[in-house]
Amino acid sequence: MENQRDLKKLGQKLAYLLRHDKDYNFRDGGWRYSSELTANHGFTLTDLIDIVNLDDKRRFEWEDVVTYSWIRAVQGHSVNVDLHYKSATPPDYLYHGTSEKVLKQILSEGLKKMNRLYVHLSPDPKTAYSIGGRKKKKGTITDVVVLRINAFKMWSDLSHNYTFFEAKNGIWLTDEVPPEYLELYKS
Repeated sequence: MENQRDLKKLGQKLAYLLRHDKDYNFRDGGWRYSSELTANHGFTLTDLIDIVNLDDKRRFEWEDVVTYSWIRAVQGHSVNVDLHYKSATPPDYLYHGTSEKVLKQILSEGLKKMNRLYVHLSPDPKTAYSIGGRKKKKGTITDVVVLRINAFKMWSDLSHNYTFFEAKNGIWLTDEVPPEYLELYKS
């Protein structure tokens, strides 16, 4: 790999191909054949290995680190794949970073998965802030706010069947977060 910038760009491309490529028939579990990525999308196997190993968000994983045959994203999909995560009891609180311009709507309507399979929640405010800031566009200023989700209370609500999953990179997944479980986090 020539430099870190190229690796970052390739990582973004890989994230798209593993999360959103509606033209690819993913194997059960969301796995994609690595040789298909090298043959058709400009990656080398070394690129793929470096992207997985150097990704600080741990967004990707190998099925087998001996053959490097199958790779997948651990969360963030808009294509319908079953990652076979088992439901888990969430911690008392989880967090979600977002833009201040949509705060009023979220506090009124709750968090929705939009075009993704799940709503993504962070284990701590720092991670949520970092994720919430990812949508900043060059030359624009977007204020990031962090929401605190009373996850355990939501999970314990017997009048609904709220289910939580923890992805392998520590991000928590759920179908929705109603507004009554949300509050603005203030550090």
